[in-house]
Amino acid sequence: MKILLSAASCSPYKGSEPAIGWKVARALAERHEVRVLVFAYHREELERARAEGLVPESMAFHYVGSEWKPQPNPLKEKLQYWAYYREYVAQVRPVAEEILARESFDVIQHVTFATWRTRVPLDGLGLPFVWGPVGGAERFPPALLPVLSPSGMLFELLRYASGLRSSWSPGLRAMIRRADAVVASHPEVTRLLVRLRGSAAGVHELLVTAFTPAERASLAGTVKPTRPPGAPLRAFCGGLLEGRKGVSLAIRAIARAKAKGLSIRYLVSAKGPELEHLRKLVAKLELSDEVIFGEPLRGADYHRALLESDLYLLPSLRDNAPITLMEAMLAGCVPVVADCGGPSAIVSEDCGIKVPVASVESVVAGIESALLALQADPARLERLGSAARRRILEHYTMERYLEKTEAIYREVVGGAERGGS
Repeated sequence: MKILLSAASCSPYKGSEPAIGWKVARALAERHEVRVLVFAYHREELERARAEGLVPESMAFHYVGSEWKPQPNPLKEKLQYWAYYREYVAQVRPVAEEILARESFDVIQHVTFATWRTRVPLDGLGLPFVWGPVGGAERFPPALLPVLSPSGMLFELLRYASGLRSSWSPGLRAMIRRADAVVASHPEVTRLLVRLRGSAAGVHELLVTAFTPAERASLAGTVKPTRPPGAPLRAFCGGLLEGRKGVSLAIRAIARAKAKGLSIRYLVSAKGPELEHLRKLVAKLELSDEVIFGEPLRGADYHRALLESDLYLLPSLRDNAPITLMEAMLAGCVPVVADCGGPSAIVSEDCGIKVPVASVESVVAGIESALLALQADPARLERLGSAARRRILEHYTMERYLEKTEAIYREVVGGAERGGS
């Protein structure tokens, strides 16, 4: 097939959205001819990738929007990224129309940004249109809003209001109904898309994150060091430290469990707006020996930290498809997460622990209970870690992602051919 792929964020040298866009484009190009619509911001990186032999002949790029320099502050860069995504959305259709005037394609798909909130005007171009996988329908549990800072609480309330406004956008609703297929990343998103589409027909579910053979080999192919008997539990978390991640709840749970005999070393390898608040909380609870704040890790150092950890401890009260969680599971870490959003769909009962989010107390008590239980039962810790690794290897491979994506392509292309006959 020949695919026109909208991957606004796409780079082999970055994580998160750019990594998702790149992996999908690169994997599709192994089997199909792919033309990628992408931020002009990524031009230099993608030209470097081609020079380094990372770009196959079957893949070409078409740049949309203006080039810009990212902010050094991660949170400001994130906001800047969204501003330029709006520019991308405003300019992508004319670029696509120009390409379609010169070349024939079988299908159009949009993969990044992976959010349901913004219409991508690539429907109605005379080709089957696949929108997604998309996420963003996760709602921060209302009962846990008090754990956030005033600014964090305001952000979540504004995000909720934005979601309500988007759900009533005539243009967005029309695109969702006209798309030949819409793809949700987990059940919460599926329910929303079915409601907005007015039907479950053409709604599919597929997580946006998947692992290539090389990524699987780098973590799952390495033997995990055994924790010596009586040694402290080794817990890890990474990513951007925002209030919605719930790290403060994990720290409170550690303090309570410590009073009941828990021995743990919790490495927080991350930075973000919550960092200073968390440092003060650790000092207040006298946990400086248990909670260690480290620099964000990359490459081999990051992989080593995962392999040397027993647990991935990040409640994550609002998340779509957290790559760090899935990488930790691939390394054999037992995930301890909140029972909501994407993590709840990724983590099954036989490979990790999901704590209820009915209240602040339920989350803290759930984590406390999990930590004490895992410390008391090393065999269960090992069993869950092995199951977490299998969960990723069996369900979230790039091969499986492509199989499901190609099945959707066949469905929409076949439907278009039947409709045109």
